[in-house]
Amino acid sequence: RAGRMIRPPGRRSSRVIPAREPRMNLRVIAKELRDFPATALFRASWLLVFAAMVALRLNESPAPTAWQVLFTGLGDGRRFGDLTLNDLAAGEYWRLITCNFVHYSVIHIGMNLFAFYLLGTLLESWYGSWALVTIYGVTGVGGNALSAVARTAIGASPAVHSGGGSVVIMGLIGLCAAAG
Repeated sequence: RAGRMIRPPGRRSSRVIPAREPRMNLRVIAKELRDFPATALFRASWLLVFAAMVALRLNESPAPTAWQVLFTGLGDGRRFGDLTLNDLAAGEYWRLITCNFVHYSVIHIGMNLFAFYLLGTLLESWYGSWALVTIYGVTGVGGNALSAVARTAIGASPAVHSGGGSVVIMGLIGLCAAAG
């Protein structure tokens, strides 16, 4: 297969060598799963929850538009564990962790999957799988609790839904900055 051609660095010759394009094949995927099982498990769980949310919403009337699914969001994910201040006031503290698995649109989950892949594999290679699971839980619960306190302090609506892995991703960025 012909690929683009590159000139060897530091040479002025007219000889060029074919560039190798990175490919994702089953061996690479199997190696990623073996080397980074926690990262893969979290990402797979995000995808499963999102697929279930989309499937249920498509069966409701009115069904979401393609624009909503792709960009603006599916609406609330209460059945899947997203978080509101009302939920916390009602004692549903488990939502501090479950909301980390709920995503509202393709762009939302896509960006979080990409960021979590980069950061999750890095931190899992540094600390191991069980440590990443612990870090995920601590940053998810702690970040969402801090967010709830901040939202209460500024007088935000207690009915606004929140979800996604962004709180965990911010925690991973903070850990990389502090430890890195």
